[in-house]
Amino acid sequence: MNTDQKILYKRLIFVIGIFLIAIGIVIDIGVFDPYQNSVEVISPSLSYDDSKEIETLNEDYIVDTSFSSHLPIVVIASNEGDFFDNTKWDKESETYQSILNPNETFTSCEMSIYDTGKENVLSNKPTITTNVNIRYRGNSSLHYAKKQYLIKLLDENGNNLDLNIMGMGKDNTWVLNGSLIDKSMIRNYLAYNISSQIMEVSTDAKFCEMFFFHDNQYKYMGVYLMTETAKRGNSRLPLRKYNPKYTQTDYILRRDRYDKWSVSLNNYATQNNLSYGTLAVKYPSDEEITEDTVKYIEEEISQFEKALYSNDPEVFVTYRDYIDMDSFVDYFIINEFFGNYDAGNNSTYMYKKAGGKLTMGPVWDFDGAMDNYYGGPFDYDSIAFQESPWFDRMLLDPEFCQKLIYRYQELREGVLSDEYITTFIDTTVAYLGKAQQREWARWGKHYIDSDYLQDGADRHGIMHTKRNLNSFEEEIDKIKTVITKHGEWLDQNTGTFYMKTNTVPGLESSVIAEVDNNNRFDFNYGALFAVIFVSVFFISIIMAQKMN
Repeated sequence: MNTDQKILYKRLIFVIGIFLIAIGIVIDIGVFDPYQNSVEVISPSLSYDDSKEIETLNEDYIVDTSFSSHLPIVVIASNEGDFFDNTKWDKESETYQSILNPNETFTSCEMSIYDTGKENVLSNKPTITTNVNIRYRGNSSLHYAKKQYLIKLLDENGNNLDLNIMGMGKDNTWVLNGSLIDKSMIRNYLAYNISSQIMEVSTDAKFCEMFFFHDNQYKYMGVYLMTETAKRGNSRLPLRKYNPKYTQTDYILRRDRYDKWSVSLNNYATQNNLSYGTLAVKYPSDEEITEDTVKYIEEEISQFEKALYSNDPEVFVTYRDYIDMDSFVDYFIINEFFGNYDAGNNSTYMYKKAGGKLTMGPVWDFDGAMDNYYGGPFDYDSIAFQESPWFDRMLLDPEFCQKLIYRYQELREGVLSDEYITTFIDTTVAYLGKAQQREWARWGKHYIDSDYLQDGADRHGIMHTKRNLNSFEEEIDKIKTVITKHGEWLDQNTGTFYMKTNTVPGLESSVIAEVDNNNRFDFNYGALFAVIFVSVFFISIIMAQKMN
């Protein structure tokens, strides 16, 4: 080999070595540690100029067609008085129950959406105009001044119409969610977006501003979240379409307060008063589901519950065969981290494919989370989700607890880190811009006069008063403080996920040791590859030198 060939060979080896090192670094950052050195927030990054937007409103909340917003605008061509409340208070369930079937109480009208991806102005042509059926939705929120709405899109013949609303995929059923108890407006938005990076299925939601159009006038109704619903569909839960000819089917269930208009299950835990609330079939619909299919679903859920509630350790551990444990782990962590303790009991969704395993999600309804529960203050230095149906039993299982601890620690290094959450909140607040001021101009009196949050003592006996804050900024600061403090406490007490003293008798021999957070060893494959590549590089250099 002559001198020129040796030089070329050395240069080639050097280039290859550098290339291999680069690959190792890319693998380390991009594959094995996706959150390292990066806080890439998925909150809207739309660039806009809101200098032309108004900050306040007239006393009658009427605007002219020059109104503009950087958020999408939704206009309902109807008088808000056209809708009616068909509920009454039920003392037994302590909830508002529908007097009439909600599916029969829709009002037909027209909806227009302005969503150009830049400045939206009422005088411009809407990007979408469609017929809709619309009604109030919610439970206690039905009686708030600011209503929430369920919307079904219709074609000119009155049939369901699938449209892609605000880039969230095609479907015909949507929710305009605007909870008057959430002065921050961001609780649901924050939780839904974070969950989208954790769980396989999540709820898409986009901010918008809503108007009623009546008597040739636009009446401003505030900032809303246009939100997906938990249903089967190409852009929703990936389940097969129901065929009544077959008993077995994919299905969606919802745990909630009893609703006489839903198909409720007579499952094992319900029969034996082992769990709260009612499991109702969300899909297939009550109009098409057969009795045989209902029994099929009841039997599947009962088989799982008989194992879960068994005190025979050999039977108990078989509950694992019926569920997608990872989805239960993620569902627990998201709701516990954000202090959403109504979940698990109410507004709790799960789904199952025929022949598959029961899967939790999507998460839903966080307006009462993050120290926004009316009954008392949030105890950031404890966990409470362990009391939820099913989860109270799963926490007796060492395998479930081990997964829970490791998964929590993994997420705290990424999307549940203080840095990520704080940046996400700040970005979202900045994105709301003047829309937040308009919302408070419309509903500020209700926000300030609200006595929704009751004074109460925490678990240490410390009394918390003046829980009802009087500004948007205070509410945002409270959310940050609650999440940070609760996260800090969980970091030091992840072992409390494991209820060792209440382990199912006979499982003691398989009890895992509590995780030592300070000595946990995480194997970094990316770093290993980098070391291997560097070693190969230097070995190549040595071999080249020996060839001289």
